This record gives sequence, C-alpha cells and structure tokens, in this order.
Amino acid sequence: MIRSSVAAIVGYLVWTVLWVGGYGVLLPGVVERFERGESILEPEPLGISLGFAASCSLVAGVVCGFVDRTNTRRAAAILGVLLLATGVAVQASVWDRMALWYQLTFLAHLVPVTLIGARLTSRRAAPDVTRSRGSS
Repeated sequence: MIRSSVAAIVGYLVWTVLWVGGYGVLLPGVVERFERGESILEPEPLGISLGFAASCSLVAGVVCGFVDRTNTRRAAAILGVLLLATGVAVQASVWDRMALWYQLTFLAHLVPVTLIGARLTSRRAAPDVTRSRGSS
C-alpha cells in the first residue's frame, strides 16, 4: 500500500507540474484573463485545455504505473481520486467563470484517462514478467 501511495503522489506531482507549466505556455491569454477575473466561455481555449488536461492525466497515469508495477490499478485509482478531489475544488472556485460543459468534461475524464495511462505501463510490463517466470 505504501508503494501505491508513493506512486499516486508522484503521479499527482507530475500532473501538477505539467499542468501549471504547460498551461501558461499553451494558453497564456487565458491565464491573463483569469488573473483579471474574466470568464472563459469560448470553445477553442476550453477544448485545448481539455486536450491538455487529458494529456497530463495520461502521462501521470503512466508515471504512476511505472512507480508501482505490482499494484498499478490501485495506485492509479488513488491518483485518480486525488486528481478528482482537486479538480472538484478548483472547478468549484471558478464555477461562474467557465462553461459548464467544460467543467463536467474536465472532471469526468480525470479518473478514466489516468487509469488508461497506468494500464499502458502494465501491458508493457507483462511480457517481462512472463519471460522472467518462464526462465526460473
């Protein structure tokens, strides 16, 4: 359980660093508008944001899966719950400044895409485990 928790924390940190660093690069105008207290309702920046968030979730899931290869699903589930809890809090704080479709889609993708990312690592690990078992 400790390894799963560490994997989830590492994945969470990866997601956060990617999001904070990348969002300012991809959508600097959106960041500036938020700092001024303006709403973001246009589909284009929100769509870019969703795609980027999905990428962050996928990468975080992959990293999480690499850190805990024995309990990949559990580690990724913990990570997904952490991301969802943070996402709910953040979206609640900007509820009146973003489109509802964006917020719901953002929250709905976090856990499944994170699990998919982690599953990618477990599929890569499977042949190695099989080979090592067969050679024992």
